[in-house]
Amino acid sequence: MSKYPTPATKLKITADHGGKCALCGLGGKKVYTNSKEENQLDSFNIGQFAHIYSENEKGPRYDKKIPESFLASKENFLLLCTNHHNYIDQNVKKFPAKKLKKIRENHVGNVRKRLDLKVIERVIIILLRDDYFGGLNTSTIQNTLSESEVVVNYLDFRTQTQNSSEIPWQEGFQYYTNKWNEFKTDFFEDLKSSIDCFHIYGITQIPYVFFFGLFFNDTPKLFAHQWNREKNKWEGFSETAQNDVFTSSIEIHDTKDIILKIELSSKINNKIIEKLGLNLKNQASLQVEDPSRTWLKSINQTESFLNHYRNLMDEIKERLPESEIHLFYAGPVPPLFHMASAYNPRMDRPINIYYYFVNPETKLSEYKFVFNSVEIMQKYNFL
Repeated sequence: MSKYPTPATKLKITADHGGKCALCGLGGKKVYTNSKEENQLDSFNIGQFAHIYSENEKGPRYDKKIPESFLASKENFLLLCTNHHNYIDQNVKKFPAKKLKKIRENHVGNVRKRLDLKVIERVIIILLRDDYFGGLNTSTIQNTLSESEVVVNYLDFRTQTQNSSEIPWQEGFQYYTNKWNEFKTDFFEDLKSSIDCFHIYGITQIPYVFFFGLFFNDTPKLFAHQWNREKNKWEGFSETAQNDVFTSSIEIHDTKDIILKIELSSKINNKIIEKLGLNLKNQASLQVEDPSRTWLKSINQTESFLNHYRNLMDEIKERLPESEIHLFYAGPVPPLFHMASAYNPRMDRPINIYYYFVNPETKLSEYKFVFNSVEIMQKYNFL
């Protein structure tokens, strides 16, 4: 029998402690754990799992009378910041097992009282960033989480692209896939049902957003956040409803493929699309009344957009059951991520994803094809 806590036990310990060090108190900053205690996010404290009774006979508070089953249980651990973990192990006389058990009991009880017996939500933070867009203020992520949410792990993806037609997309997709699979192996695979929500914070290229969103097909609770460029911080969405007027249209003149334009932050110029040599006779569009980079402010905006998008996709499938969709997207990350996570290759038509850039030589705007949704899901074993 193992003397060490399983990933599931670590998750329970973190939740019981409200994501906070048992010695810093409820007024202290939250601490965050990850599977390897590395790649710390800016201004995030890394939590550690401290034994009450050591599993090692030379360790602090070792007691040979304690059964192995208890050594690996959540009752034998405190969630502590690094400083306090070292402190209790270096001062065993001051912190005997009996005292630590009482500290744990009081802290866990206070967490419950503080939350008014609300259910603690166990969440995972996922950060998608690209050095092309510059540094991000990750310290403001904490302000977007509710008091009842406990971050039990996080994952930080970072790519390096440029304004070019020669981005090595396949290398990036392989990087995303390898890192995600490693994360699942280390921590996540057996805990999916125990995670209440995934919080996605992304500033990266559109193909990467859509590709990573495919990983979350059929995942029930996702929350993609918006980056406020003007204030240089992440913000939680307002609960106040924004009454957007969405306009959708569809024109079909033959049975070939169809172009789909999503215009939320800016208009999309057909003349740029023409350079690709695509069929322009079949076109569909979905746009907000006043496209703007600051359009997205409220939760209901994304929900409303997705309802309109779903209806449009259903109509395309009904009228062009053998077609492929060429997607041109101008909008923020959250709606696109949710579009991808809701994509079902058995129900939806294949989607071709394009990348927008300004040609550094001609200084003209261009689109370039990056991947087909079905083909890439087959290549990276999504299907």
